[in-house]
Amino acid sequence: MEVYESISDLLNIQNPVNGQTVYVKSYHNGLNKGGGIFFYNSEKSNINNYGTIINGWVRAALENWVNVEWFGAVGDGITDDYQALYNCFNHHYNPEGGTTDPNSLQHTIPALTFYLPHGCYRYTQPLRLPCRGTVTCEGILNYFARPEVATQKNRSTLFYDGTNLEVAACYLPVFKRVNNAWQLITDSTEFFTFSSGISNHSMCRGSSFRFNLITKQKTKIGVNAFGLESGRLELGIGTLGTLASIQNQSSWSDYNEDDLSPKIGILFTIAWNIELYKCRILAHNQGVYIGGSTGSTVINGCYINRQVSTAASAVTDGMLYYPSIMETKKNLTSAITVEGGDVSIYDTVTEGWGCPYVLASGTRATIQAPHIEGPNDIMMHCFMIYNAKVQVHDWSAIRTMQLRSGTSVVYSFGMTNERGYIFELDGAGYYADNSLFNLVDGVAYDQYTNYGFLKLKNIATFKVTGGTFSSDLRLIQSIELAQSNTYRTPIYLDPARTGLKGLGLGSATACQSFDDVIEAIRILGLLWDGSIILTSNLTISTSYTLSLLNNIHNIVFTIQPNVTLTISNRFKVSCSNITFNGGGNVVVNSPLVEPIDLKHSSDVSVRLSNITIAGISAFVRGDSVFGTTNLCIESNVNLSEWTGKYLYSPNGYGLFNIMVLTTSRNSTVKNNEISNNNVDARNFIVVSKIFVA
Repeated sequence: MEVYESISDLLNIQNPVNGQTVYVKSYHNGLNKGGGIFFYNSEKSNINNYGTIINGWVRAALENWVNVEWFGAVGDGITDDYQALYNCFNHHYNPEGGTTDPNSLQHTIPALTFYLPHGCYRYTQPLRLPCRGTVTCEGILNYFARPEVATQKNRSTLFYDGTNLEVAACYLPVFKRVNNAWQLITDSTEFFTFSSGISNHSMCRGSSFRFNLITKQKTKIGVNAFGLESGRLELGIGTLGTLASIQNQSSWSDYNEDDLSPKIGILFTIAWNIELYKCRILAHNQGVYIGGSTGSTVINGCYINRQVSTAASAVTDGMLYYPSIMETKKNLTSAITVEGGDVSIYDTVTEGWGCPYVLASGTRATIQAPHIEGPNDIMMHCFMIYNAKVQVHDWSAIRTMQLRSGTSVVYSFGMTNERGYIFELDGAGYYADNSLFNLVDGVAYDQYTNYGFLKLKNIATFKVTGGTFSSDLRLIQSIELAQSNTYRTPIYLDPARTGLKGLGLGSATACQSFDDVIEAIRILGLLWDGSIILTSNLTISTSYTLSLLNNIHNIVFTIQPNVTLTISNRFKVSCSNITFNGGGNVVVNSPLVEPIDLKHSSDVSVRLSNITIAGISAFVRGDSVFGTTNLCIESNVNLSEWTGKYLYSPNGYGLFNIMVLTTSRNSTVKNNEISNNNVDARNFIVVSKIFVA
C-alpha cells in the first residue's frame, strides 16, 4: 500500500485508477491528525466534501461516525478551525448531490456522531452544528470572532439542531478593534442557540446536551433553548468551572469583579419536556428564564448563582424578559424566572443577589426542598409571585440569612382568585432567626379581590421568635399543623404596637386591631388555643362575632393589668364559654356579650374573673338566646364603679342563672338585686340567683 504524508500529497496523485488504495499519514503535513486509508472511485471524482470524499478518494471510515480531524481541524487553539468544523458538520448536506442549503433541514439526513478529540478548536464565525446528530467533544470549542463578524449584533455564535452534544468546554472571547486596539464586546446577544432561526423545523426531539459554557464577554444570553422537546441539559455556564461539583465560595469577596458571565444563563421558549440536570449556572441577571409556552420543565440538582460583584452592578440592561406587570421590577436579578410555564424543581441551590424565584402569569410550579442562600442584607424576597399556582415542599432549607430591609420571604405583586392561584408551603418548619423580617408582603389588599393566597400546610410548629410578620394578614389563607403536633398558641393583641402587622404569636408579632384578631383566628386554624391577650388599651366600637371555631368551645379574653378594654359595641359569641380575666379594666358602655346561634349547645356561660368593671350597660344581651345563659362573677372582680344590669333582653326568650361572688358592688347594684331590678328581660325566667352580701 502506498503511503503519503498529507491530503495535499494525495490530491497530487496523477491518473488514479478505480480501486486504488493508499494510506495518508495526516491531513496536514507533519501533524499526525486526520489521516487514514482511502480508495479511489472514479464515479465520485467530482465530489469533494473535504473529509470523507475528496475528488473521488473515499475515506475508509466507520459508518455514521466522523472525526473533525478528517476535515483538517487542528485543535491547537491558534489555527482557525472554522472551515474544517463547518465542512465536517455540514458535509452530510450534500454528500452526493443532495441539498446544498444547510438551513433547509432534510429529515432524510442520517443521524451521525461527530467526534472532536482533545484540543482547543478555535473558530472565527458563527457555527451551526448538525441536525439529527451527536457531537462528542473531548476538547474545547473556542470562539474568537474576526472584527467584521464581531461587530454584527443579534446573532448566535453557535447553533445546534442535533440530538446529543457533549463538549468539555465552550469559550467565548469576542473582540473588536477600537482606536487601534482590541477590546472585548459587551453587547452581543447570545452564545448558544438550539434550533433558532431555522426554517422548516420547529423543534428538536429526544436531545441531550452536556458541556461547559465559559463566556469571555458579557453576552445577554448564554444558551437559548428555543423549540427543544424531550431533552436533557447538563451544563456549566459562566465561570463556575466543571460540571462535577457545586463551586463553594469561601467568602463572597472571592468573586471576580470582572466576571464575564452572561446576563441570562439559559432561556427557554416554546419548549417541552426538558430536564436541567446538575447544571452549574452563573449569570448576572437571570440564571434560568422559562416562558413563551414552555411546559413540563424539570430542574433537578442544579446550582444557580446571580453574580455577587461590581460586575453585577455594572449590568445596566436589567431583566431582559419580564411580564408587563413587572415593569417596575425590571432591574431585579433572579435565579429562576418562570412566566406562564409548567416547572418542577428538585434539590436545587440558588445563591447570590436579588430574588431566587420569580413566578408569574399563570405559572404552575412545584418546588421540592429548595435551598436558598444569600449574602447578608442583599436578599430581595425569596419568592416573587404574580397569578401563579406554587407548591413548595420541605422548605426547611430556605435560609434567608439576612433579608434586605423591607423585603419578605413571599412577595406578591398580584394574586387573584380567578383560577385558584395559591402559594402553598408544605412540609418541615421554616428556618428563621432574628434577621427574618417578613413572611409575606405584597400589593394593597383591596386591589385584588380580598384574596388570601398563602397556605402553610403540615408544618411541625409555627412558633417563630423574632419575626414572622405579614403586612396584611388577609393575604394568608390558612395554616395547618402536622397531625402529630398538638401545640396551640394564644393570640396577642397590642393596638399600641407599630410596624408590620403580625399573626399575634407573642408581643413582638401582636395583632394591632380586632379586625386583625379575626383574621388571625381564621388563619391559625387549629393553632389557636382560644385565648386573646390584650396588652394595651382597646375600644370595641364595632360588633364582632366570636363563633365556634376549630372545635374551640372556650374563649378566654385576658386583659393585662393597667390595660383598659372599652366596650361600645358588644361581642357576639356562639361558643359554650367565654371568660374575661387578667387583672385589667373593662368599661361597658354597651352590653359586653350577646350569645347567638347556640346550635352546638343549649347553654352558654359568661365568666368574669380578676378584673375591674365600670360603666352603665349590661353584661349580657339576650335577644338571640333560646336556651340557658349562665353568668358567674367571681370574688376577685371589682364592680364598685359599675351601675348596669346583669341581663338585658327586650325581645329574647330563655332561662337565666346568675351567681355573684364578689362583695365589691355599689349600693345601686345591691338595691337592684333586692328589688329584682337587676335583670331587664321580660321574657326570661331567672332559674337561680346567688348574691354574696
